[in-house]
Amino acid sequence: MKLAHLFISICFASAAFSQVPTSLAKDSLVNDTIDIADAPDIDPEFRGGYDKLSKYIGKELKWDEVDKWTAKKNFSENNRIVVRFVVEKDGSLSHVHVESASAYCPPCNKEAIRVIQAMPKWKPGQKNGRPVRTWVRIPIIFNMK
Repeated sequence: MKLAHLFISICFASAAFSQVPTSLAKDSLVNDTIDIADAPDIDPEFRGGYDKLSKYIGKELKWDEVDKWTAKKNFSENNRIVVRFVVEKDGSLSHVHVESASAYCPPCNKEAIRVIQAMPKWKPGQKNGRPVRTWVRIPIIFNMK
């Protein structure tokens, strides 16, 4: 009987801790990511496609801080940074962050985020013929050689 009571108590306790607190801000990342499509019928797209996206990133990257940091640290390896963000229903971008990087380079991370945040609106993803919020990952390679 005590074992059954202990089991029931543990089940209720774990259920209580697994709930989302109501005090979270309405626009917080936790609540805001619930309605993001995992597999849209049509993926979001940079206006002009991947060629234009590649040209845009190459043109917009500023190397001043990256060059200063790499010279100071004698850093000469390539750095592949994967930036993750949400393409909203209206094509704007939000929740931009570095998901991974092949090397430690804070100025590279900062510059990758800046370039993504400065992008023009995208064509949003679609599911069932309607625009949906969608996660996108873009690799940006900093060639230090």
